[in-house]
Amino acid sequence: MLALANRFVRSGQVLVVSVLSLLLSGPVSAQVSPLTQLDELATDVATFVVVDPFGFAVTTTHDYVFTNKSQERDFAGFTETIPGDAVVVTAQAGQVSLETGLGLRGGDVTQLFVSFPEPLAPGESAEVRLVLLQEGVVGLPEDLDHVSPSLVAIDPFGVGNGTGTVTLHVEIPRGFNLDVIEGWDVVPGDESTTFVRSETVPYEPAPLVASNPDALQRQSVTGLGYPVSVATLLGPEADLAEVVAEVASGLAEWLPVTPTRPVEIRVGWTGDDDVRWVGNDEATVAVVGINPSEASIARVMAQVLSAEFAWADESLVGEVADAVTFAWLETREFGGGAAIDRTEGWTDPLSSAFRQVGPEGTAGIISAVVAGANTYSGPGQADADVAADWRALLDAIENMTDVDVSGRFRAVASPQYTPAIDARDDARDEYMALEILGDGWAMPPMLRVPMAEWDFVTFDERRLLVAELIAAHDEFVIVADDEDLALGPYVRGLFEASDSTLDAAWAQLAAEEAAIELVGEALRLVTTERGAFARLGMANINVNDELDRIIEEWEAGDAEDAAHRAEALIETYEGAVGRGTIRLVIPLALLSGLIWLAYLIRRRFHPLAAE
Repeated sequence: MLALANRFVRSGQVLVVSVLSLLLSGPVSAQVSPLTQLDELATDVATFVVVDPFGFAVTTTHDYVFTNKSQERDFAGFTETIPGDAVVVTAQAGQVSLETGLGLRGGDVTQLFVSFPEPLAPGESAEVRLVLLQEGVVGLPEDLDHVSPSLVAIDPFGVGNGTGTVTLHVEIPRGFNLDVIEGWDVVPGDESTTFVRSETVPYEPAPLVASNPDALQRQSVTGLGYPVSVATLLGPEADLAEVVAEVASGLAEWLPVTPTRPVEIRVGWTGDDDVRWVGNDEATVAVVGINPSEASIARVMAQVLSAEFAWADESLVGEVADAVTFAWLETREFGGGAAIDRTEGWTDPLSSAFRQVGPEGTAGIISAVVAGANTYSGPGQADADVAADWRALLDAIENMTDVDVSGRFRAVASPQYTPAIDARDDARDEYMALEILGDGWAMPPMLRVPMAEWDFVTFDERRLLVAELIAAHDEFVIVADDEDLALGPYVRGLFEASDSTLDAAWAQLAAEEAAIELVGEALRLVTTERGAFARLGMANINVNDELDRIIEEWEAGDAEDAAHRAEALIETYEGAVGRGTIRLVIPLALLSGLIWLAYLIRRRFHPLAAE
């Protein structure tokens, strides 16, 4: 805005000084006050400005045709506004040199009084040529006060009093690119280009900027891993190259990307901003002012790096760049973030977050977002249709760090976005409540995907289903503890992999619920002391090995197989007493029979002994 403001100020100064000089200078007519001469001295003026870039000079020629429209007054001369650094080369009417005298000076302009050879009588006309020379015009380009072999940045103006035609011509050597030519007609020539304004408002500056990149003084910046150069107007500037190297090295920690094209930072005219981008097929070209600040260079390099990312919204190129620049400057010894305008778009919440998480955290956030990653973490695939936009940045910041920036995003959001942010905040509260309820379980893709895609209707439809399964599993954990059985990760694994339905997790939970009583009963039978008949009935049966196989199947998630094996073991235990009884009674019966048989034999052969 500085150049624009300067032009308005200068225009005002021209008008004010013109009026004051007429009031305070010597009389130009014996019978008329100076103010009334503006209408009575009709003036046609053609102004020709010749720019000499290699001489750092500007020559301005005003060709006047004056006509005295008064009925009875003579005019001794006229007053003109000229640049404050201009010298009069020629003031003549035909072959007659004219007397000149300087009047009031105001700002960058001065009043010049020019006397006619003879007083101009009513009805008479006079042709006057006034030639002015400005040398050493090497001021600031942003002030439109610079002429050099590589840049012309000027704001010439036509003159006159509005009573006749006013034209303005500016001639610049060929070879210059035309950067600012709004309102000019371009007339190409063999050796120069002429810019014409056929309808010019007197004393209204007409900005004209043209550059000759081939004449710039270039210097390479080393040590960055990609080609960067600085191009200056009047000679090499080692300090600028060092600043660029330091800034680019620092920002590389925040923005993990390498430019795909060479980068050139030129010193020149930047317009109303501190940087101006120039279209170029071979390189990324940014124009900065003379003696640019560290903040200006940081903005340029951050934007160069940010532009390499595939942002869904082009405005994020600059907003992310400015946010990173602010955060980086704030880490410097003397800060400097205040130099960055954070009012544009999402710059404020992003800069706040990046400053808090530092370079490593910022690089991680940006890398995740541009990769389209789902930052709602969990095992397995949870691919979502996530664009690299402000929503993904908000999610990544809050999911990957401890920084809460939703409120700051909402504060700068346009009204069309605030309902979505409010809906996200409500859904996120529910999501975090489910994470607490899950006590370490990751949320399934059936929730993580709609959250990442900001599909909060689908999320709301599914969240109660998730809560129901978690609650059912928590109850089952209590049952398993009562049975002294450890639960495997299989329900959890199926839960955390569920992309649209929890049917598989419910089926696994149901199988475990159906099997746990049988497995628990088998465990109790093996580990509980049994009676003699039961122990005798289980003789030669390796129940510990069988129980180990049951537990292995249970812990492997094979609940149905474990249940079948446990049921068989229980049936074996249930027949143990009968088998033990049989195993004990049959030998006793046989022994009794043998004793009775022996008694009978003995009685037959030894009757007396038997008696």
